[in-house]
Amino acid sequence: MNKLLLLCFIILLSCNDETFVENSSQQSTNSPLTRFGGDNIYDVLGMSYDATESYLSDIAVRLPVINLSNIEVDRIITSTASGSNGGFYYGANSEEYVKDIVKKTSVSSGASSSLFGGTLSITNNLNSKYSYSSQYSFASHDEVFRIKYLRLNADISLLKQNLIHTFLEDLNNYSPEQFIKSYGTHVLCDVSIGGRLNIIYRSIIYKENSTTMKTKIVKSGLNATIPKIIKFNASTDSEITVTESDTKKNENWSLFVQSFGGKAINSTYTASSSVPTIDLGAWQNSITLNNAALVNIGWDKAIPIYELITDPIKKELVKQAMTEYIEKKKMEVLPISIVHQSFNGEDHYYDTSYSPTYGGLGQWKYEHPVFAVYSKQEPQTVPLYRYWNGQDHFYTTDYCPGGIHDWKLECILGYVYQNPHDGAIPLYRAWHNKTYNHFYSTTYSPTYGGEGQWKYECISCYVLPLDN
Repeated sequence: MNKLLLLCFIILLSCNDETFVENSSQQSTNSPLTRFGGDNIYDVLGMSYDATESYLSDIAVRLPVINLSNIEVDRIITSTASGSNGGFYYGANSEEYVKDIVKKTSVSSGASSSLFGGTLSITNNLNSKYSYSSQYSFASHDEVFRIKYLRLNADISLLKQNLIHTFLEDLNNYSPEQFIKSYGTHVLCDVSIGGRLNIIYRSIIYKENSTTMKTKIVKSGLNATIPKIIKFNASTDSEITVTESDTKKNENWSLFVQSFGGKAINSTYTASSSVPTIDLGAWQNSITLNNAALVNIGWDKAIPIYELITDPIKKELVKQAMTEYIEKKKMEVLPISIVHQSFNGEDHYYDTSYSPTYGGLGQWKYEHPVFAVYSKQEPQTVPLYRYWNGQDHFYTTDYCPGGIHDWKLECILGYVYQNPHDGAIPLYRAWHNKTYNHFYSTTYSPTYGGEGQWKYECISCYVLPLDN
């Protein structure tokens, strides 16, 4: 009898356990917590996004906003049809490059020109301000392979009725500044996931001053290099004419290749290094739903986050906080100019503008770039003045409006460090005792010139190197 009771108890307990597991599974399936972005069902759909970060960066995806479990299934459009596409972005400098991304993606914001400020700094090789300073030109290509598409077909009034409780709680508890810092700038309503191969090309274009020409040259450089790197049907920009002469004007170029989604790729190539190829087909085949990344945002469907706030006063405060946040996080571009050296047979002349010849009669002939200076004053920098006595140009940080002996003050060449500073290098000054002329170099030597006619004098100041 006791054995029979024990058996019945075990059977009853087993039934209760099974019922509990079943109910737990059902509750978990219906729970909003399993239906947010990132759950492999709706992924990043309905999540907030910080458009001040790197363009299409996963780290820009912030917090859940829309309770998708309350939205009619027919309003959530999904497709697993695969497809590929790509984008090309160019700029004579880093600021113009990021503006081109903003323009071509059609992202909407009251401060759209300041968006995607983290686009270059996310790359490991470009994590210092100097590495994307104004002396560099940029071009990039995104090779995109989509494996899933999601779109939310709902207007703002419907979305306001289906905001997740944590969003509403944070809206009430956070200051406008804290709220924007936590949630970012937009809500994603149209996204694609898959794999993205990001290719960034950076060069210095010494022998050109025009931003239009620099953009043309860096376009040629990127599109000439991609086929050498990417194996298997790599995309090139059909609107760009690649010429050998333009491509060669890209000096000290580097190429940074990084994958998002699929097999990890993180490579750097330079003009002096060997350039192994990347098998694009093999990388595409490695992309799955489990390792996919965000590869596209339909910005025409993305909603500025303040638009989901019903209270008009709070909405305006959050909008103002978002504008200030975007402006605060815009990319800071160091204003750097290349200093070029020319020579007239006796005097060396240094200028931040490139020209084959200098002087009213073109008597100074261009030789090469030497160093770089700040074009605007930065903390701890001082002006580097140019003086002229009719025979010799003299460069010093000493300011003498009345002149130094026979040398008359001409202008400020740029801004430099007077003392040793991280990232700066010495500028050595030498003197030719027979022709009474100065010479400047970033390489130390007791003498300069083929016959050692310029004798080392001192360190004039500390300047920036040509490349970093």
